[in-house]
Amino acid sequence: MASNLTCALCGAEVIQEGAYLKCQNPGCRSETPIDTAAINTAISMDKFEALDEASNATE
Repeated sequence: MASNLTCALCGAEVIQEGAYLKCQNPGCRSETPIDTAAINTAISMDKFEALDEASNATE
């Protein structure tokens, strides 16, 4: 089950539109770019840790 994201400024629901998270409150309408570099780094670290665990298990 997915949880709804909320705007840090007004608390309204935020949805993803392209590479941005956009507030759905007509009075706020803030936009936050999604940091794809940070996501890619986190994925790479998860893969590295999984490979490291697998190589340690065979020793």
